[in-house]
Amino acid sequence: MNMKSTTAQTAVSRASVRSSGIASTRPQLPARKTNLRSKVVVRAEAPNGAPVQPKDPFLAEPVVVPKMESWEELMAFSGPVPERVNGRLAMLGFVAAVGAELSTGQTAWTQFANNSFVVETHWLLFAAASIAPSLMTGNSLTEITKAASEKGLPDGMSKFTADVELLNGRAAMVGCAALIIIEGIKGSALF
Repeated sequence: MNMKSTTAQTAVSRASVRSSGIASTRPQLPARKTNLRSKVVVRAEAPNGAPVQPKDPFLAEPVVVPKMESWEELMAFSGPVPERVNGRLAMLGFVAAVGAELSTGQTAWTQFANNSFVVETHWLLFAAASIAPSLMTGNSLTEITKAASEKGLPDGMSKFTADVELLNGRAAMVGCAALIIIEGIKGSALF
C-alpha cells in the first residue's frame, strides 16, 4: 500500500467515527494535514525566458497628474461638481424625506420648514465631502472621477461607477420634484 491511500483511509475512518456519534447526524469532513514549512519562490521572467532585471525606482519616469481645478472650473455648468453634488443631495433628500414622512406623516415641505438649519447643514457637509478628495490630494476632480470607471474598481464594485451615480442622482432629482409636486397638489403627505 502506498502512503497516500493509507492516509486517505485513515481520514475516512476518522470521519466515519466522528459522524457515528449520537449528537452529530451530519457527516464530517476529514482532517487535512498542512505542511507549515513549505515555501514558494516566485521569479519574474521575460517572455523569452531571460530573467528580468529590477528597475531602479528612483530612475522611473514621474506620472503627471493634473492639479486641482480652480473654483470657477469646478462650479462651471459643465464642471464636475454641480450635477454630481445635486444628485447626491437628491438621493439623500429623497430617502430622508420619505423616511421622515413615513414616521411623522409630515409633507416634505413641512419637514424642510421645521428643520431648515439641519437640512442646510447637511447640504453643506455633503457638498464639501464631494470636493474633499480633490482638496486633500491636490489632484484634479475630473481625473479622480474618471478613475471610478469599471476598469478602476475592484471586481465586486464594477457596477458602482461614476456614470451610474449620475444616473441614480438624476432619478432622485426627478423623484424629489415629483414628491413635492404631488404633495402640493394633494395637500397632504404622499405616504
